[in-house]
Amino acid sequence: METEELDVLIIGAGPTGLTLALELALQQHGHQGKRVKFRIIDREPERSPYSRALVLQPRTLELLARYGFDNFLTRMLDRGKAVTGMTWTFTPTREARFQFSDMGSDDTEFPLSLNVSQTETERFLLSSLEKELGGDGGVPVVERGVEAESVAQDADGATVTLVKTGGGDDAGARETVRCKYVIGADGARSIVRKASTSITFDGKTYPHDFIICDAYLYDTYLPLDRIQINMQGHFVGIFPVGGDVVRVASMRDPGAELTGVPTLEEFQQILSNRGRCGPAVGRLHDPIWMTNFRTHCRCASRYRDGRLFIAGDAAHIHSPVGGQGMNAGLQDAINLGWKLSAVLRGAAHESLLDTYEEERRPIGLDLLRTTDNMFQFFAITNRFLIWLRALVGPWLPPLLVGTRARRRRFFKWITMLSVSYRGNSSIVATATGFKGPVMGGDRAPDGKLLVSTAADAAETTTTTNLHHLIAGVRHHLVLFAGETATEDDLIQFAAKVVARENEIQVVMIFSGDEGSLVPKNAYRDPGSVVHKRYGLGSKPGYVLVRPDQYVAHIGHLSSVEELVASLG
Repeated sequence: METEELDVLIIGAGPTGLTLALELALQQHGHQGKRVKFRIIDREPERSPYSRALVLQPRTLELLARYGFDNFLTRMLDRGKAVTGMTWTFTPTREARFQFSDMGSDDTEFPLSLNVSQTETERFLLSSLEKELGGDGGVPVVERGVEAESVAQDADGATVTLVKTGGGDDAGARETVRCKYVIGADGARSIVRKASTSITFDGKTYPHDFIICDAYLYDTYLPLDRIQINMQGHFVGIFPVGGDVVRVASMRDPGAELTGVPTLEEFQQILSNRGRCGPAVGRLHDPIWMTNFRTHCRCASRYRDGRLFIAGDAAHIHSPVGGQGMNAGLQDAINLGWKLSAVLRGAAHESLLDTYEEERRPIGLDLLRTTDNMFQFFAITNRFLIWLRALVGPWLPPLLVGTRARRRRFFKWITMLSVSYRGNSSIVATATGFKGPVMGGDRAPDGKLLVSTAADAAETTTTTNLHHLIAGVRHHLVLFAGETATEDDLIQFAAKVVARENEIQVVMIFSGDEGSLVPKNAYRDPGSVVHKRYGLGSKPGYVLVRPDQYVAHIGHLSSVEELVASLG
């Protein structure tokens, strides 16, 4: 068979692979330039109906929302359950409660984590991808039942042998694909990672058997919009999924008598006895899924080897505590996707792809450190240490969320809004002399703005979000007028930048409450709240925002030459 030529082959059609495919498709549509030719394959003949991952964190929701899908938040809420808080129980009389609405989350449109089945997340990503690619004459977007048998790279690309799996007439049929880049989104046993001679997967495997059950919970007093963590003895977690469905998660001791796939009776006993929740916690019925698995704590030594890239579980795996694993994979995919698009359409040098590992691997390592510490705390089995945990545990929440500043810091961490590439990236910068709460490499905070539109000879003022204005697949130059800059000042500044890079879109923001005069097609910042959020205040400034809504460059207007020089 003739070898097919591709730009990108994505191996693995879970959340990470689907997100990468969607990012490539939307980047292509948004730039209307050179077509990026890609395929996405998966060895499994059908999507799994079961859900290992459960949580979409606010940062991930922000990144998905930037695609501009209609009624995005409503569509996602229809698929899952917003989590309003968390309760940690240490003894029958000692518990700690977190209320997420009191965490100081005023710079995001998504203040709550969303518990939603991984199958629903995949369904949303797949339907969005199919819509973006236009169905392509009935040809499936994801090629299922196709396995990568071998991957070999050279200086100019990679050669991949694909084989049909399953019981169809074409089972065992092989084809050869030649591609510029191969992306391994194929999980912990990644063939792409194993094809590399320089990538190791270092770490450890926990001895505990992790067990989960998704089922209906009836006759319960528990509020089904909160996470319940019970540490009276063994760890038991109850997580809302939607409606009356919950996920019950626990761990078996190393060497426990019970092995293999758990039963509903085992989980009911965990709720009523082992976790000491008492029978009043409710009755589990109609299980949707029950499984057991070993958890790991591993990170790849590299995320890129020449023409080979890895993302998601192929690059980092850890215990599910914290609910950040799948989210990290989706964020890997978005980071890599816009960079691949820029290189393949000739808008950036190939070295841009090196910054994928440069930025994302430190995030993966940090995630492993924090989840490992949390897992060790939850997985205690020694009786004395369990007693000690019950003694000191109630004092931990005040340390984490005892003040508004601590609550805000904890919220930013758990929701991944604090993920930053500051200090880890060669393609982000802060202008000389600029100091503020937001620096190059940080997430671009959101905020409310006013915009006036004329309709039937009358002016109407509406509210919008900054993230809506910087959504999409391009870089955005956000100009803040402060108290002194005029429209002409901002136009002249923008002209110097756009002359160097014409794909940049410009947004102008002026201080002023409703009724104050601002130029047409500009936005008002009541009370200069958004100005201050970026550390600009009364002084005019700029923020160059990347397609993934991280700050590429920030400073005052006087630093225009630094910004222009950074564009290459």
